[in-house]
Order: sequence, then structure tokens, then C-alpha cells
Amino acid sequence: MLIVYTYMVLDIVHPGHMQMLANAKGFAGKEGRVVLGILTDDAAQEKKTKPTLTFDERFRIAQCLQYCDVVVAQEEYSPLPNMFSGYERRRIIEFMQVIKQMVFHQTKDLYPKIRFKEE
Repeated sequence: MLIVYTYMVLDIVHPGHMQMLANAKGFAGKEGRVVLGILTDDAAQEKKTKPTLTFDERFRIAQCLQYCDVVVAQEEYSPLPNMFSGYERRRIIEFMQVIKQMVFHQTKDLYPKIRFKEE
């Protein structure tokens, strides 16, 4: 099963958000899942202005979107700490190198690349 993780503020829902989520769902495939991280107010303010809607309002909106299978809070702008919290990072990365099942999907922002070992 392929898991696609993407994240956004989702303060004002627009067609670009919907297209991005539709693309993520298409990439995940029938058996895959889309996990959507909603940035908390503090995380959003690392790169943008404070959201108009509260975090709870934005989270509830995200839960209603048809392309999202799971909605989670993202407390930092980078998705990596959010995805690996509670786990030993090195073991998670080794696990990912073996199964290659997690895909980070984001359109504009760059974050550290995870390099997989060659087979």
C-alpha cells in the first residue's frame, strides 16, 4: 500500500488545493492512502501570515475533503518531524529504504531529500 503525505495551511480552500489532493490520491492509487497534515498556527507562521480560520476549523474542513483518508496536525513546517515523532528516526529511514512505500508529496516547498539505497 502506497502512502502519500502532503500538507497545507488550508486557510482558504481553492481549486489548487483540490487539484493537489486529487493528484495525491491518484498517485496513491486504489489501495493507497492520502495523509494530509494541517499546519498549526505556529507552523504556518514559520513561512506565512497567521491563518484567518482557527486550526480546529481548518482541521474540520480537511476531514470533509473526499481525497483525504487521514488528517493529522502538523506542528512544524517541515513534514519530517511530524511523520517520525515517537520513533527513532534512523530506524524509520532504514525501514523506508527497504519498503519504499512512503512518498512525500508537496508542490512548492523543498525539504531534505531522503535517499534510498540502490537495490
